[in-house]
Order: sequence, then C-alpha cells, then structure tokens
Amino acid sequence: MGLTVLVLVAAFAFGRLAGGPGPLFAPQVHRVGLLVAAFAVQAAEPLVAGEVAYSFPLCLAVSATLMVQFAAGNLRVPGVALATLGLCANALVVIVNGAMPVSESAVARAGISVEHLALESDDRHEPLDGASRMTALADRIPVPIPGHREVDSVGDVGIAAGAGLYAFAAAYRRRGMFASSGIMARWEPERC
Repeated sequence: MGLTVLVLVAAFAFGRLAGGPGPLFAPQVHRVGLLVAAFAVQAAEPLVAGEVAYSFPLCLAVSATLMVQFAAGNLRVPGVALATLGLCANALVVIVNGAMPVSESAVARAGISVEHLALESDDRHEPLDGASRMTALADRIPVPIPGHREVDSVGDVGIAAGAGLYAFAAAYRRRGMFASSGIMARWEPERC
C-alpha cells in the first residue's frame, strides 16, 4: 500500500509540474459503482474473517471480478487496465495458496524483521516455501520506503503503476496527451 501511495503522490506532482498551471482534467470513468463495490468487498473482509472460511481469497476473487467488469468499461482510461491486471495477479496467487506467500529473504532485504510480520498468526499472509504455488506472483519485491518498509508482489507493482498513470493523466493538464490523437494513438494496434 505504501508503494501505491508513493507512486500516486509522485505521479501527481510530476504531472502538475510537467503540465503547467491550470485546472485538472481527470479522465472520465464509467461504472464507478463497480470500483466502489470492489473496494468495499476488500474493506469488509476483516469483518467477516471469523465467520466465513477462506474469506480473504473469496473476497479477493469477488473484488477482482468486479474490477475486471469495471476495466471492461474503461479500457481507454489510463492506468485502469494495468491496475486491474495487478489486482487479478494478486487474487490468483492468493486463491491458489489460500493466502499471499511472503519471501522471508525479501523481508530481510527490505529491512523488516520477520518477527514483526508475524506470518504464523496472519490469515492473509504465509511464509513462501516449497509448498507455495505461483511464487513469481508472491510478495517478493523488497520496497524500503523511508519510514515505511514493505514487501510487494508483481500485482502490487501493477496496481501502483496503474494508479500512478491515472494520477499523472489527471494532473497533466495538456488535453490530448492520452487521447486518440496523443501518445495512446501510437500504442494502438493497426486495424485491418
């Protein structure tokens, strides 16, 4: 989460500096209710954790499904597809393992004590070991942010990058930057 906040702030600040003074032009999103529902499901998970078996993987699966539906209606909005792919990657590894595997060597490289994480008592995380599946998607990326050290997954990096791209697009006030006549036009495949 700290990485996402850092990327959001940096992308917004860079967009404001690069775009010059003026009002914000946040890209228009559709079906916002799906996005709100996806976050609400994740926020509600701790409330049902004691009552519902496998609540964390179940809630992540529901949240990822809602995000895919949200992304389908917002494919042209900068960052939405990337953040959705990140959430789906996280949901996939949690579903197949029952919790997010965490590399203890990455924890040490991030400067966090393994005891501080208390992986044995955390229902959302587990130590990465030989029984872990899809380990490439696990929490293995040390992120030693000053004041907030964490270990993130490839999915977390995707979520942060997508959020940052959206923040930059909102703060960069030159119209057309991400429109069909701007940068995104060069990235679109040719149509036959």
